[in-house]
Formats: sequence, C-alpha cells, structure tokens
Amino acid sequence: MSWGATIVGSSMFGVGDPMKDILSLIVNLVFLLPTLSSACRRLHDTGRSGWWMLISFTIIGLIPLVIWFASNTKPAGDKYEV
Repeated sequence: MSWGATIVGSSMFGVGDPMKDILSLIVNLVFLLPTLSSACRRLHDTGRSGWWMLISFTIIGLIPLVIWFASNTKPAGDKYEV
C-alpha cells in the first residue's frame, strides 16, 4: 500500500516535490495501530506480554520477536485475556 501511495504521489506532485511522500505517510499512519495491535495479540497467544515489542527498538531484539511471532500458540488459556 505504501509503495502504491508513493507511486501515486510521485505522479501527482512530481518526483522532486517533497509533497509526494505525504500520501505514503498517511497510509503508514493508518496501518500503524492495527499492526501494533495484531503484534501484541500474537505475543499474548505465545504467552508473552505485549511490552516485549519494545525490544524491537534494538536491532538484535528483532530476532526473538520474529521467532516468537512464528512460534505455535500455547494450548493453555491466555492469561492476558479479560
């Protein structure tokens, strides 16, 4: 979606115009909250808190996150469920 918005923005405003990135920025902001919530839900399914997403700010922290996102769901109940 972001690539498509960048292409549309470039064709509307021209390649050298800084306004061409506005459409892509809006698309990225629209998808930010659903992405964070689904990542948090996936961590809850694996028995971890959503706060573990904060380790993504370190480059090495992305490795365990990818492994946890790809791991199986715990068969026990979700302790984070309300």
